[in-house]
Amino acid sequence: MSEPSPGNKSIHAHLLLALGSASVMDFRPGEFRKLCPEHIVQALHHLRDKDQVLCDWLEALGMESARTHHCVEIYQLWQSSGKKIAPTRWGYRSERDLTFYVLNCVREVLNRIRTDGRWAIYSGLYNTVMCMYPPQDEHFLRETGWPFLHGRIGRPYFEFNDDNFTLKCMNPDQGRIIPDILKQKIRQIREEVRSVSVQEKDVRVAYGRNSGKGNWLLMCKWKLDISAPSQAALDVAKIIDKFGYQGMLQTHLSV
Repeated sequence: MSEPSPGNKSIHAHLLLALGSASVMDFRPGEFRKLCPEHIVQALHHLRDKDQVLCDWLEALGMESARTHHCVEIYQLWQSSGKKIAPTRWGYRSERDLTFYVLNCVREVLNRIRTDGRWAIYSGLYNTVMCMYPPQDEHFLRETGWPFLHGRIGRPYFEFNDDNFTLKCMNPDQGRIIPDILKQKIRQIREEVRSVSVQEKDVRVAYGRNSGKGNWLLMCKWKLDISAPSQAALDVAKIIDKFGYQGMLQTHLSV
């Protein structure tokens, strides 16, 4: 919607109805104000008796809000079935939609127990993603990336891919061959994480395998039980404190 104003300028207003699991995703927060299902129901509730179509729509939005609030219970049922029962049985459009909602519950806990950043949820190419926003947050990682790459950004970062919490690195050559020195650093970090995790019996850690090229390079991943959001958030906080910028990465980023 555009309205003319003095000086031949325009005021642009955008209305984004973030329905379903999109209501927990991030759409350029500096530019959009999201209206989630419960907000829409509250705003239009007084009109529901005036039109049957509107009434039906508001009821559908109410059901979507219920799916938001009961997502952890449904995720636990889905897990107990061995993930053999499709989430569509409970009204979710896909496994991703259910996972978006559950990751949002983890995010809510993280935002209460940590003050060093804000977590963004969005859809990756193959999975649901949740990482700290903005990604250059100084408390989380360094804007300058690896010193040994001589000024080229190759910064490490943490993010969720579905229920895997991962430590990754951005390839400074974006899609091209991974520099040998970066491969060496990734191997070094993997060994250090493995050693510390085994000694202290931390959350089980696994290791990614990368081809000879790529943009986002997987170093380590931790399998977390996001069906228990509070415990998953505590595990994330522990991993970041131990292996993040204030922990292990501080050593690697300073040499």
